[in-house]
Amino acid sequence: MGYIQPTSPGEGPGRVNNYIYPSRWVANMDQWIGRMDYVINSSNTLFFRYGQNPFEEYRGLVWPERSPAETSGNTPLNRNGRNWTADWTSTLSPRMTFNLRAGLARWEEAGGSGYGTGFDPRRLGFADSLVSQFTRLQFPGFNLGTYHQIGNGRPVSPGTNDTYTIQPNVSRVQGTHFMKFGFEARRFNDNRANPGNASGFYSFGKNWTQFNANRADTTSGNELATFLLGYPTGGSVDRNIDTAYRSHYYAVFFQDDWKISQRMTINLGLRWDNETALVERYDRMLRGFDFNATSPIAQQAAGLNLKGAVMFANANGLPRTAFNPDRNNFQPRVGVAYKLAPGWVLRGGYGSYFLGQNEAGAPQGFSRNTGAITTTDGGLRPAVTLQNPFALLPGGRLLQAIGNSLGAASFLGEGIGVNNLDRKMPSSHQYSIDVQRELPGDILVEAGYVGNTSRNLPVGAAVNVLPADQLGRRTAAGVIDSAYYTAPVPNPMRGLIPNNAGKNGATIPRQDLLSPYPQYGGLSLGSISIGRQQYHGLQTKFTKRYSHGLVFNASYTFIQVLEEVSLLNNQDYSLANPSSSRLEKRSGTQIDIPHKFAIAGVWEVPVGKGKPFGNGFSRGMDLLLGGWQINYDVTYQSGWAVDHPNAKPATAGSANLGSDATFGRYFNTSLWDVNGRRVAAQEPFTLRDFPTRFSDVRVPGYRNWDASLTKYFPIHEQVRLQFRFEMVNAMNRPWFSNVAQGALDVTRPTFGQLDPTQRNLPRFIKLALNLSW
Repeated sequence: MGYIQPTSPGEGPGRVNNYIYPSRWVANMDQWIGRMDYVINSSNTLFFRYGQNPFEEYRGLVWPERSPAETSGNTPLNRNGRNWTADWTSTLSPRMTFNLRAGLARWEEAGGSGYGTGFDPRRLGFADSLVSQFTRLQFPGFNLGTYHQIGNGRPVSPGTNDTYTIQPNVSRVQGTHFMKFGFEARRFNDNRANPGNASGFYSFGKNWTQFNANRADTTSGNELATFLLGYPTGGSVDRNIDTAYRSHYYAVFFQDDWKISQRMTINLGLRWDNETALVERYDRMLRGFDFNATSPIAQQAAGLNLKGAVMFANANGLPRTAFNPDRNNFQPRVGVAYKLAPGWVLRGGYGSYFLGQNEAGAPQGFSRNTGAITTTDGGLRPAVTLQNPFALLPGGRLLQAIGNSLGAASFLGEGIGVNNLDRKMPSSHQYSIDVQRELPGDILVEAGYVGNTSRNLPVGAAVNVLPADQLGRRTAAGVIDSAYYTAPVPNPMRGLIPNNAGKNGATIPRQDLLSPYPQYGGLSLGSISIGRQQYHGLQTKFTKRYSHGLVFNASYTFIQVLEEVSLLNNQDYSLANPSSSRLEKRSGTQIDIPHKFAIAGVWEVPVGKGKPFGNGFSRGMDLLLGGWQINYDVTYQSGWAVDHPNAKPATAGSANLGSDATFGRYFNTSLWDVNGRRVAAQEPFTLRDFPTRFSDVRVPGYRNWDASLTKYFPIHEQVRLQFRFEMVNAMNRPWFSNVAQGALDVTRPTFGQLDPTQRNLPRFIKLALNLSW
């Protein structure tokens, strides 16, 4: 099987970007809905409704048709939303009504690489001893860094999510008060078939072919060369279970709309939410990690004070849930509407809301991910080949499911991902004030300020990292002393960690012993409730109600979104006092769009029978020229901020090139040059002291026009024919919303470049005839 051939000469000496392909998307969707209403008597009514919208799509195809090496993970993507609803409304008295609604919303989805399913990796040279351990045969995934990925690695994986709901509520009118109170209960089922990378996913970096394996540079190293040598940088294989999660949600609410006078109305409300933590049907998940527990191998590892042990759901007296409960979620709401004068209305309000967080404990131990051990000397030399990247594991065997049978001794030598047990529910505090003015011609103008402050957003951190005070050690020449960190030293854990050859031998890299939990690989902690986000927005709207054949809605927003949801360095996280952890403040990626203008509307051309022009047309002329309608939808918006390169600029200044930006040089790369040479990437074993996202460089803005021309042709009193001429992206303006692969890496030839792949649909035209009767 050969690598895909280039379709263009490429750019520069390296001939990068030499595969230009049309982004092929093939989709089909149907929609069905039905409803039945039944009047029991004058006081009671029922209705039942069912709907579904099956959808199938082959999305973002890159390789030739039906190639098993296709990188898209949607071949196909199948989705179907089903909805069952039953509703009973009863008039209890002239002032009081009762409503009971129950339903089931089901979401079915299956995605993955269908083209690669059933492919035998032995055909690519993988060892039979390895392939025979795979749970499913699939074309593996290969990440080649600067070069295009090969394969996807994920078989088609179906899943179903159910939401059962029941909502009884009562409405009552009492004088100038309209009150509503009630209860809501939901049950969530989340069933997932997740084989993962059943035949493996393998990455190839520059490290094994660059001058210094632990530090990238601009003149050596090539991922494809590493691939051709057969030395993987990393790799993993999944052996996963099919999970079945369940949780519940309960809420009680009260609301009072109080019309104080003809000019003022106040809305008061209070809601209490309780979202239970997920449980897995057979308790197959990690509950968390005890950071202070004595490790079961502590006494055998002389000279080390080993701490830390995993905790499983419903084991050793622990609860089944993924989190500890959080039941103090009260949410007040208040709103005011005041008529200032005829045609003028002032509105304002505040509301507190809690945001759902559907997080489960990892199925680790029940599902096992086996990571390849590609080096045993701190990353200086490769230790395995692609034929079997897992050869250094005991007996060359992939890790087997052991459940919770080893208790606190589980996963020694492995990486672990756990959630913070004492998480708080994320909350949103929303507030606004706006004024409306009604103008002649059925026009309504609105302008106002909208704010949103979010708190307790989930943040993730890697906690098994070198402490900050151990970083930055340098040689007499002033360069980082990498040899100190990678030097082999006597291993106190020798023979105690058989699942990791790099931690089980007579020696171990010094850097491993400097980490707080050396008996493990990576240790990540998620759902840490310390994140924040702030939204400020000026929102304006100009609405023309339908009259004289014209209707439109125009809006302009000017906003700023700043977020603190990530750590600049993992060492900035304080395990002892999480709220004191230092978070990076930056632009809110794809939601921070400073300017957006949109207008959509309909104009009935005033020509034809009953119109200002052409009222006297003959039938033939009217069929040809009369009754046309123009529909339009126009959007102009700013781009979002670009992530920052992986090195600190050598020169201060703005990287924004403005109108001088090109595909080949989208931001000012000269800031990273010293005497004509590009600066090196961040040194290993140092703290990052530059941002992760630009404050002044953004992807190109989005400019789009959609338009259509329609006309109805009356055939009979109850029969008519509609003609439609539609254009999507009528101006055929391409949108480039991503930087090129490697554009943020100072060691790559694509540094500073914009991805030339169009991210919006090119102009396409549709002609349609629709007969209705």
